[in-house]
Amino acid sequence: MSSWDDDDDSAAAAAATDVELLKRAWRDEKAAPEILRFDLPLVSRVREQIQLLVRSSPYPSLQCRSLSWTPSSSARPRAT
Repeated sequence: MSSWDDDDDSAAAAAATDVELLKRAWRDEKAAPEILRFDLPLVSRVREQIQLLVRSSPYPSLQCRSLSWTPSSSARPRAT
């Protein structure tokens, strides 16, 4: 196994972990009686992964769209 394979495996594992963390945060938010703080590093990583997928997409209609989300000043990151 080459180092490229290791990098691909670790990137896939990190992405899978982020997906699980995002799902858990969503379930927690759905069950909470009030709005919870969000995990800014997690949201940023997932956003970067989506942007990478969009940029490398073979579909031109996806490539012209931009994810221009930025946290508002009232956003409170979740304490970790």
